[in-house]
Amino acid sequence: MEDERIRIVHTGDNHLDPYFPRLGAKQMERRMDFWRSFKEVVEFALRTKPHLFLVSGDLFDRVDPRNPPRAQVIKCFRAMDEKGIRSFLIGGNHDTPRSMEEGSSPLNEIDATGYSTLLWEGEAETFNVGETEICVSGISYDFTLSESDDPLSRVKIPTEGDFNVFMAHYPLRGIEHPMLRNEPRIGFDKIPDDLNYLALGHVHSSFFRRMGDSRYLACPGSTERRSFNEESDEKKGFFYLEFSGDGKLIEKRFVEVSTRPIKTLRIKARGNVDLNSEVIGRARELSNEELLLRVIVSGRVSLDTLGRYRRDEIIRELSEMFFAVQVNDEGLEYEGGEVNFSPGPDFSPLSSFREYVEEGISSCENDEEREVLRKVLEIGIKYLEEEGAW
Repeated sequence: MEDERIRIVHTGDNHLDPYFPRLGAKQMERRMDFWRSFKEVVEFALRTKPHLFLVSGDLFDRVDPRNPPRAQVIKCFRAMDEKGIRSFLIGGNHDTPRSMEEGSSPLNEIDATGYSTLLWEGEAETFNVGETEICVSGISYDFTLSESDDPLSRVKIPTEGDFNVFMAHYPLRGIEHPMLRNEPRIGFDKIPDDLNYLALGHVHSSFFRRMGDSRYLACPGSTERRSFNEESDEKKGFFYLEFSGDGKLIEKRFVEVSTRPIKTLRIKARGNVDLNSEVIGRARELSNEELLLRVIVSGRVSLDTLGRYRRDEIIRELSEMFFAVQVNDEGLEYEGGEVNFSPGPDFSPLSSFREYVEEGISSCENDEEREVLRKVLEIGIKYLEEEGAW
């Protein structure tokens, strides 16, 4: 019967209250983009009244979000709780503390209200939808795991219900995700045969896969583009799913949410040109006050062209045409070799970070400190790339 269907809204990687210092005065407006997309998910749930509302990690972008976003999120979960919607959270790599010094996760506050349930280390909760017993369990992100570890090796997934759900914030082994290197991964062989729905997060592009009869796994992707690495994702949103009591998928919908448009303009310059005019002219063709634009300038130019090139002038001219503009000219060379710009506010964060840490590694006097710094370098580069650093 229609009212016996198990209805699920599955979202994740909402990254509320992100930190974008390079956007200056536009940072608050950009933060609101992330809030609006998540609010659309909540409003959909309040209209459709699913039995389950799943957040598979990284609800917040950091472990210390500001108080106003915390309060607004709690209001959302309270509103869903009042409608009888059971919501479940797991911590992702952004909103799970790495150590005791970072304190507790902001998700603990939501859990403490009773409006939602935080699943940390395989805890399970069971309840009934009609005559169907639902079992929901999950694990939050674990920073102690290494690349070779399978996160499911440390937990026995409960499957005592008629319909079983498990949540995890990890990529899958055997599937390449360019932005998620050196990560613990879930192996298909560790997924129980009687698990009906594996709700994944961490990967910012959506996917859905059937594993067999009445067995499915899915990742909704992020609800807003966290960096230009997600530019190729045509749509952002969440999954709405309906299952029969015996685990058969009846309906699957990917529901799109509103996002800010982003675009990369690549300009390859050669010889003796007026590079500022070329960049500004090409960008003007894309003029859109809502668009977040990244301009990548590369190529081999004359020394005269280089001397007349002004990055700050380009940004100033284009700022009135777009929501915000970023210029990356690391690939720009003059005909005699590579361009070495003096450090300034737009120098390459990746190369500077790498140089700084590698210098520390080379000066270490013992292997233990050297290994710690190598780990710092590995993790730092990964997170800088996630932020869109060049």
